Amino acid sequence: MTTTGRRAAALLFAALGIGAALAAAPTPAQLDALQALRLSNPGAFLAQLRAVEAGPPPTDPLLRDQLGLLGAQAMALESRFPEALQRADQLARDAADEATRLRAAAVAVNVQAASREFLDGQKRLEALLATVEPLPDSAVRRHVDLVAAVFYNQLSQSEIALRHAERVLAGDAAPVERCAASMQALEARLTRAPHQLDEAEFDGVSVLCAGNETVLAARYVDVLRSRWWIAEGHAGRAAEHLLTRMPDLQATGFAPLLAEAHAELAEALLATGRLDEAQTQTDAVLALSAGLPSGLPLLSARRTRYEIALARGNDRVALGELQAVLTAERAYEDEMRHLLAAYEAGRQESLARQQALALVEQRNAQLTLDAAHSERTTTFFTLLAAPLVLAFVALLGWTWHSRRLRRRLRERMQIDALTTLWTRQQFAEQAAASLAAAERRAQPMALVLLDLDHFSLVNSQHGHLSGDALLAAVGATLARLQEPGRHFGRLGGEEFAVLLPGAGLDEGLAFAERCRSAIAATRATAYDGRAGLAITASFGVVSTTAAGYRLRDLLANADQALYRAKSAGRNRVAAAVVVPMDGAEVPA
Repeated sequence: MTTTGRRAAALLFAALGIGAALAAAPTPAQLDALQALRLSNPGAFLAQLRAVEAGPPPTDPLLRDQLGLLGAQAMALESRFPEALQRADQLARDAADEATRLRAAAVAVNVQAASREFLDGQKRLEALLATVEPLPDSAVRRHVDLVAAVFYNQLSQSEIALRHAERVLAGDAAPVERCAASMQALEARLTRAPHQLDEAEFDGVSVLCAGNETVLAARYVDVLRSRWWIAEGHAGRAAEHLLTRMPDLQATGFAPLLAEAHAELAEALLATGRLDEAQTQTDAVLALSAGLPSGLPLLSARRTRYEIALARGNDRVALGELQAVLTAERAYEDEMRHLLAAYEAGRQESLARQQALALVEQRNAQLTLDAAHSERTTTFFTLLAAPLVLAFVALLGWTWHSRRLRRRLRERMQIDALTTLWTRQQFAEQAAASLAAAERRAQPMALVLLDLDHFSLVNSQHGHLSGDALLAAVGATLARLQEPGRHFGRLGGEEFAVLLPGAGLDEGLAFAERCRSAIAATRATAYDGRAGLAITASFGVVSTTAAGYRLRDLLANADQALYRAKSAGRNRVAAAVVVPMDGAEVPA
């Protein structure tokens, strides 16, 4: 915020009567001023809000709800995520005004994105988007679209984020909304294709946000610009830019933004050989990261400290930093796995809705055909031979069309559209039947479980469409390895499995090795056509001889073996060390 802006805000609050505490309940003008201050000066907003909350509460329910919503936003700014979520949930349920309830639900989604609780957050967001979709262009609908853009950028789904940001920009957006949407669109495009951006686009968003004194957005654009410079090989420019902007960044007091800025500055300083300054910046990241939900700034800082130790020739320190890097990498991989699980859960829910819609359409088509058939039956009793033939042909056509619709719906539920392999449900059903038959005949079977290595990096670096292209290529590779009775199933995300009837552990290990080599040779092209994509996979193998014929036991032991393959360096096959499982069978 400029000096003039701060002075104007101070005068405004003095005129509105906001001091250390209020002798009277806040007015609508005072709460509107607080909302504006939240965007222009977060520190002053927190101080003034505390003064308002110390005074008498509003008697008007709408004003009371508005103050409660400001309180939830303040808690989120202070990284008090559980309290912020509880306050937003209460308002989304009990607020007197529908617009306030929708805004509170949007704040809850924002809080869950900030705290990386994407599984619940996506369910909330899907329901919220469905609620506002029928609404015309309005402040509430634009607000929800902005929240969706932030959420999906956090989820590394840049294309979906870009679509929601562009919807805001296409409507009658206010200047503050246009700033926020432009920043989210810029971040999405930076993730998808940084080489397609230029300096003028960053300048345009910076000017737009600075003109509206939306401080957090303007400072985040500074971080995005530095990230772009680093990606384009201009680490020196990135370092000087962030060093100049660092006082303004620190003035926001927003820990997630500060951690990211310090981590990028450390990386840029390291690239320019300024080791001591880079070390100082990593110290700042470590101090901030303890209370943050995302481990990416910490991982970046740990890698920078390792590189600094190597550059200084300090092998003992480098070894300690390398251990810290590996710990941070494992934590971040778990985080990215959680992100992917959240996105896949959302996609599965979307697919279920599409299947339900297809079923409704099929039923409507059948009702239409039934009505047509009834009409033809009436005609049959009133007309002679020639119309009889026509009615019979129409009946055959209806029967054929109905069977075709049912067959298509059944195939959608059995075959994964992206990889052309069995879905998880189809694999679980077929596997249970095969295992039961094999147990009756005392026939051995082997289960091979595989998971693609570092697949989340493909999505984050090249975009979701590129990840889908690579998954489709892997699916084609696995399909070529299928034999009668040996069908691969996609269990979810980048995890696949296959049962091998009549195979023992040795044959299962040999088959897994064939699959490993075939996947390592698989290639795909990134969505923008500028990069070739490759992948490897890790495997876990178990046999019924050791683990029994329950699918749950086989999957659990194969998963333990797969984890050991990952820990041993990935791109390898491991046999299960069988651990007996208790309890009844639960379908996968």
